[in-house]
Amino acid sequence: MIFWIDGHNLIGALPDIDLADPDDEARLLARLQTFVWRGGHRLLVFFDQGEGGQPPLDRGTDLEVRFAPHGLTADDLILAALEGVSRGTLQSIMLVTSDRALQTAARAAGVRVQTARSFARQLQTLEAEGDRPAAEESPSLSPDESDELLRQFEARRRERARAAADARARRKRRGRGKQPGKPGRK
Repeated sequence: MIFWIDGHNLIGALPDIDLADPDDEARLLARLQTFVWRGGHRLLVFFDQGEGGQPPLDRGTDLEVRFAPHGLTADDLILAALEGVSRGTLQSIMLVTSDRALQTAARAAGVRVQTARSFARQLQTLEAEGDRPAAEESPSLSPDESDELLRQFEARRRERARAAADARARRKRRGRGKQPGKPGRK
């Protein structure tokens, strides 16, 4: 089975990962890697707010990550992906999201849907049952994969900081405009 996962939606459903954590995506991907390894599933994880033009992160053939470029959301990427897949392939996909609009679009396309909360429980059950590989068998990132993840997350942090600085600068410039009783600058 192929799982398409609305990444930040799933993070929000997991009690032990916080969306405010700068490493939330990396922590989720580590858990999903175990799910892939144990279940033989393929996963495509979509995240919001990647740096524009950032290529998808391929963590092997079974776990792929896509970041939405500036101006788009993970939802936009998922909807576009739904349109670009053959009908036969759509029937082998399970979309993990709690977004109702995405659920509706996916079902209309013939994709099965699982809520993020339900999938989070599935992950937690797998982990609680001790159905994790032994430490010596545990799948891990290669140094190159780890470096690539760190580069992408750092680029994402820089993009967020740049966007926040741009927004502050725009607000500051607007504040310099004409105000009642004060002459404006030219």
